[in-house]
Amino acid sequence: MSEDFYRNITESVRRIRHGVRLLCIMDRLITFACAGSYGLLLIYEFFNAPWLLPETVVVPAAGFVLLTVIRAAINSPRPYEVFGTEPVIPKETVGHGFPSRHVFSIFVIGCTYYRLDHATGAVFFLLGAILAALRVAGGVHFIKDVTVAAVAGVIYSLIGYAIAAHFAIGGM
Repeated sequence: MSEDFYRNITESVRRIRHGVRLLCIMDRLITFACAGSYGLLLIYEFFNAPWLLPETVVVPAAGFVLLTVIRAAINSPRPYEVFGTEPVIPKETVGHGFPSRHVFSIFVIGCTYYRLDHATGAVFFLLGAILAALRVAGGVHFIKDVTVAAVAGVIYSLIGYAIAAHFAIGGM
């Protein structure tokens, strides 16, 4: 997308009364709610399905580390760096914009839930799409950053959980 697109979208947020505040609150709320619910899932599995716990920890953790390494190697600039704008979401990070680790993580968590309960997983996918839009509107990611992250999160999870099942990481 063009510089005009990113300038227009961030300025649109700024023109809405309380737009910046609402966008930042929604970004944090979705991020923390998803991370917190993942922690609750781990506690639930510990007491109710301990055989699932190893793969529920290993697959997302390995994906997070792998994506962090890939982002560091690519070191892609963010919209505010490229266009010299101030992001709506406060951020001073230089580089590491592609792919979005927030979006990747929520889609991996969504896949983790989906294998246990499709409806809950679908809610996470919806929240992931909203978070992706917020990260773009907030001026901290390009559309390609969040799109690739969402697709990569799903593909990685399919492969990761298939490998976990094959090697019986969960002991089943």
